Amino acid sequence: DLAFTYVDPIVDPLRRHEDNVPYHDRVVDMKDLCESTDKSKKDIVRRDQTAQEDWHSTWVKELIRIVKPGKVVIIEDVDSPVCDGDSDWGGVSQEWWDEAAARYNWDIDPDSVVIFEQAWYRNRYNVVMRKNGTVQSNISS
Repeated sequence: DLAFTYVDPIVDPLRRHEDNVPYHDRVVDMKDLCESTDKSKKDIVRRDQTAQEDWHSTWVKELIRIVKPGKVVIIEDVDSPVCDGDSDWGGVSQEWWDEAAARYNWDIDPDSVVIFEQAWYRNRYNVVMRKNGTVQSNISS
């Protein structure tokens, strides 16, 4: 038993753009903000990344909820944060997962988190973790 998904990042999580602004333009705008030294623009980048992390955690928590105790959760093709050079549209860093397990109170074994750098796309990675607990057997001897 396992649960797995791909978490589609939120484009423009702070809703700074009208709905008719093309996706690509939103990403380019965000990447431009990443290069800024302006304090208010850096704050937008920080809040955008926090919203992205909260979104990813929401999906991870749901997968953890539905998987049986002791079983595996897999998140595939995770992108890095939008300000990373190779990012296509934004995601979370590989380092985020260990910290997120504690911050978001995930019901997992923190030592079970494994990052696999080889993924379908060149600049993505996969994550595997195990839910706390053991599976109870219904088989009697």
